[in-house]
Amino acid sequence: MKKKKTPILRTMTDIKVFLLYVLDRVSFPMDELTMSYIIVDNAPTFSMEYDEALAMLVESGHIHAEEADGKTYYIINDLGRMVARELYDTLDPALRERSEACAAKYISLAERGGRVSSAIVPAENGRFFVELEVTDSEGVLFFIRIARESRAEAERVRDNFEQRPNVVWRSLLFAATGKLDYLS
Repeated sequence: MKKKKTPILRTMTDIKVFLLYVLDRVSFPMDELTMSYIIVDNAPTFSMEYDEALAMLVESGHIHAEEADGKTYYIINDLGRMVARELYDTLDPALRERSEACAAKYISLAERGGRVSSAIVPAENGRFFVELEVTDSEGVLFFIRIARESRAEAERVRDNFEQRPNVVWRSLLFAATGKLDYLS
């Protein structure tokens, strides 16, 4: 049973900040359908105000809208990022967490422009470190170093990460936050 959502986006400014937050967390062009999924999953009610807020953000130069393949894609620009980062704290913290987890569910690292790298580094004690990293256009999304007892174990960790970086990324987010939303 879903929890009842309380009205936490009370003003047009709240809605705009929410939309900018989602676009900033994703960091790549997002189509209208994906944005609507994230809005419906996180906002207490879906209304035409979201479409109006999106249009206002495009008109004010905080985000760009481009048509491709019959779809409209939105991406935040530096101006939108700069202005919105000052206002993120005005959003309900639970809403920010939910929307970030929701975006992770709908968006793959590849779509986000994520680049995956890994390395196996011998340690002085005979173990092997597996270094796993994902970066995007904004910088490092995560870097983790895991010690394994053998090179074979280290290779299994590396190979799993390279084959399924999205699963590893979401699992790390779950482990770090305790939020099951990252696994769904």
